[in-house]
Amino acid sequence: MSKAMISIKNLTTYYGEKRILSSVNLEITEGERMVILGASGCGKTTMLRHLMGLVKPRDGSIFVDGTDICGLSEDGLDQVRLKMGVLFQSAALFNSMTVGDNVAMPLREHTSLNEKVIQIMTRMKLEQVGLAGFENLRPGELSGGMKKRAGLARAMAMDPRILLFDEPSAGLDPIVADGIDNLILKISKAFKTTMVVVTHDLKSAFKIADRITLLYKGEILISGSPEELKKNPDARIRNFLDGRAAEEEIDTTAYLERLLS
Repeated sequence: MSKAMISIKNLTTYYGEKRILSSVNLEITEGERMVILGASGCGKTTMLRHLMGLVKPRDGSIFVDGTDICGLSEDGLDQVRLKMGVLFQSAALFNSMTVGDNVAMPLREHTSLNEKVIQIMTRMKLEQVGLAGFENLRPGELSGGMKKRAGLARAMAMDPRILLFDEPSAGLDPIVADGIDNLILKISKAFKTTMVVVTHDLKSAFKIADRITLLYKGEILISGSPEELKKNPDARIRNFLDGRAAEEEIDTTAYLERLLS
């Protein structure tokens, strides 16, 4: 049985007085592709920020490969982050650097490898994402899909045990987005990397997920296989999967009074 690579226990988060996550419990096993789904504002990006150690919770624990990161110093967090690679929504490439230098940067920052080895590893990572021969271009010369691929190559530079994805298909046309999904599956099968993918793209989620966790107003509605989600009769789950807004009572008079005040 696979061990838990990430274990979230009773995670509760507030921004000011607004509760974002409420007693979230979730385990992600080694090598698993976990997709975090939910509408805007449900807390899925906050959860990703917690996994990176960028946000401290009000309560609860997050264990990454057995280490509770919530109480770590910044130096301790940096050691855990070396086990992670992150593909940001915008790819977050440095425009002043070539593609090759963007990918090589983690190796130069965190290893003592000589430059010749770094160059070889950089070319290997770019080849793995379908960008062989593009190392001398600047990010501004790449298409949106190519930027995502370059960002993924950089995320993989240190051969991390965990890959985190923030909306990997956002801003891409359906064909390019499907290519990114295929690349995620290819990397997962080749390297057995634990993956956490935050998205609102249902087609992408159902294609790449081993398991899907659906957040609703900061709580987990369900965490299960894609088939389990499809079969679940809960109206809130059905509304989300069918793209329908939940019916809620609205005090029209009060709303108009606030609008005109």
